[in-house]
Parts: sequence; structure tokens; C-alpha cells
Amino acid sequence: MRVCFLSLDPHGASARIRAEAFFPALRAAGIEPELRRWPKTTAGITELKGFEVLVLLRVLVPRWALASLRRIPASLVLDVDDAVWRRPGSGRAPFRLRRRLLRTLGVVDLVTSGSAYLREALRTHHPRIRLLPPAVCLPERLSPREGPLSALWTGSRATLPYLEARAGALAAGLGKTRLVVVADRAPILPEVDVEYREWTPEVERLALQEAQIGLYPLPRNPWSEGKCAFKVRLYMAYGLASLAVPWGGGGEALADGGGILFEEDGELSDGLRRLCSDPGLRARLSRAARASAAAQGGLELRAGSLVRVLREAAAVGARRSKAGT
Repeated sequence: MRVCFLSLDPHGASARIRAEAFFPALRAAGIEPELRRWPKTTAGITELKGFEVLVLLRVLVPRWALASLRRIPASLVLDVDDAVWRRPGSGRAPFRLRRRLLRTLGVVDLVTSGSAYLREALRTHHPRIRLLPPAVCLPERLSPREGPLSALWTGSRATLPYLEARAGALAAGLGKTRLVVVADRAPILPEVDVEYREWTPEVERLALQEAQIGLYPLPRNPWSEGKCAFKVRLYMAYGLASLAVPWGGGGEALADGGGILFEEDGELSDGLRRLCSDPGLRARLSRAARASAAAQGGLELRAGSLVRVLREAAAVGARRSKAGT
């Protein structure tokens, strides 16, 4: 079975996490995966005819593409790991985006969601929604943490404002503890002892091996509620004790322990003070985080779920084609 994952940004984090990370396991299961940029013309859509399944990674189908997609004898899957029908930051859901979402849901055979929040938001609009939370690669062994205590935040310039908005709480809670920030620009946190490292996969991996505390601060709005807490799951896999908001997938990731949930700035400061001053608490949460991450399953287990979803989508699409709908 040939499967094409279509993305507006094939080099972005979402395409890497939701598609490329699974390619070795998909090939082992007899599936030939490919990642392409979403085509901008009807001719480009026509070139997709050789695939049995097309996975739309966060792609809401524009009106001009509908007829061309319907002419392709392939099953269609919409994968969402964000509230893609809302505007980032404001959380507004413009009529144009809502209409595109409903149009897309009307043509796809199956939907995969990165969080229970997204699944519930779409449940009334499509009969087949499958939950596929983010998967991370579980390190086989963790080296003992050496060096001074440090906290870690990893992300991008798009999400750095979420960290910077908590500057006062971070300064009050961290005290002299260093905050390592791995991103594509330096943060503006004047009262915090910050070590900035430019993001690369290897830089992030080393930072995860060194830190003891992971941070996941998000504002609460309809956009951020649709996040899937990939970073929290990454912290957990590396045995970091997490401080996370309960929305944006944070509560789902930490449902079985491994961290502390907070909402207000005062709770963030208190949680940081507790973790920075109590090695025993950090050790207990670290063990719980690793155990929970292992129970939730790494890439291999999640790849098995994805294989079943792709085969289900192919079967649904085949029945639809046979019925002539």
C-alpha cells in the first residue's frame, strides 16, 4: 500500500513528528510512505493518483481542490494536531476557516487527532475519529544527571512568547537555578538566569539528557487548548519532572504522574520552588515520568496504531468507491 502524507510545510515540526518519524516502522509493515508538499494546482493533485491513501497533515482543503480530490481513487485521512480552524494566538475561528474545516471533513474517510480535546471538538462533524497522541522515541538508557540543577524549555520563536509571559513567575520560582532555552531565537527574560542554545535535534537531545525539570507554559485560549503536549511527552521520556498547564494536552500527558500541573503564576512559582529545593520529589517524579512514558508507548507502539488507522482508511475508501459515493 502506497501512502502519501501531504503537508503545507514538509520541513516543519508537525510533518516530522506526525509522519516522518514513523516511516521506518511503516516500511517494515509493508506500507510505502512518502511526504510531499500540498500541491497548489489541480495538475499537482492529479499526480497523486498512484497512492492508495492520502493523509492531509493539518491541510484544510480549499474549494478549488475538491473536484480534483474526489476524482482520485484514494482514501483520504485528515490528521490534526492543532485547532487548525482557529487563528494562532487569538483563538478566533473565522468563518472562512470553519467552512474549510467542514468542507474537508465532508470529503475525508477518517480523521486522526493528536489529543482527546481535538477528538471531542470534531466528534459531531465526522463519524470516524481516531485518537493518535504524539509519540516520542524512548531512550534505552538515561545517563546520570551531572552538573548543576537546571530547568529546560524547548520550542520555537512562535511559542517563546508563552514562556516570556511568565517571566516574573519564573524568576520567583527558579531563584538561582538556570533555565536552558532551546529555540530558534533567544528569549527575553531579564530577571532569569538563562542559557540560550540554538535548536537542532542534537542540541535538544543533549539538553534533555542534562536537565532535571521541564516547562510547558501555555496561555489558556481556544487555540492553545488544541495543542497536544508533544514537549511534555518528550520531557517524560527523558525522565524530567514536568511543570505543565492542564490544557493543551498537558493534563492528558501527565494523567498517570510525572509532573505538577499549574494554572496561575503563583502555582508555577510554588511548583518550581518545590522542585528546585527537593531532590527526592524530583527523583520520584522522574521515575513516574519514565514509567508513564513507557506505558503510553513510544514510536513503535504508536506506529502500530497508525498502521491500523491507514488500513482502516483504505478499507473505508474502498467500500465508498465500490458504492459509487
